[in-house]
Amino acid sequence: MLDLSKSLVAMGKDEDACQTLDELTKRYPKAAPTVLKGALAVRAKAQCS
Repeated sequence: MLDLSKSLVAMGKDEDACQTLDELTKRYPKAAPTVLKGALAVRAKAQCS
């Protein structure tokens, strides 16, 4: 899901990327710290609220 959100940002679909990241944290709240850190970086790039 993290890779999908990165791809969506690259395609300019920031809103879809933000929704994907929301789903990632809902489905996998105990994901590896590196995944969660990567999600934060993508959120910043996509300017998620």
